[in-house]
Amino acid sequence: MLDAMPNASPKLTAAIRGQIRDLVAGDLANFRDHLLRLTPASRRDRFNGYTDDSFVEAYAARSVKSGAVVIGYLEGGRVRGAAELHDVGQGNREAAEIAFSVEDAFQHRGIGARLFERLIVRALELGYRSLHVTTHPQNRAGRRSPASSEPCSAFSRRRR
Repeated sequence: MLDAMPNASPKLTAAIRGQIRDLVAGDLANFRDHLLRLTPASRRDRFNGYTDDSFVEAYAARSVKSGAVVIGYLEGGRVRGAAELHDVGQGNREAAEIAFSVEDAFQHRGIGARLFERLIVRALELGYRSLHVTTHPQNRAGRRSPASSEPCSAFSRRRR
């Protein structure tokens, strides 16, 4: 169901049942619900610390309102994973922060890697020169993501 990506690494070409697509304003509730379904550990990994439901709800709304690029993995009509690109400059597309989340039941299927690859392609298309992700040392999946994709020359990583 996923569209073929030229130059996708072999481990990313395995079929997954869902669909990866850009999320639009009408997907806000679905994106928010995805973030709310994250387990406490996954939520800590995504937001680098404890967050309550009201923070997550406001964050999802702010992401859509700010024009962030959000790419979702949907299965059964629900967002089960998301990759986000947030401009951190003055709108000059110099730098962006990226973030990822995949619900526990959908992890270890290559979904995060596919989202990462799609987000890197989009960032390059939009002209971003520097991408940043903030992870904590215990977030093994988040720390591995940059190494799993070819176009990492446009990527720099910060650890908290």
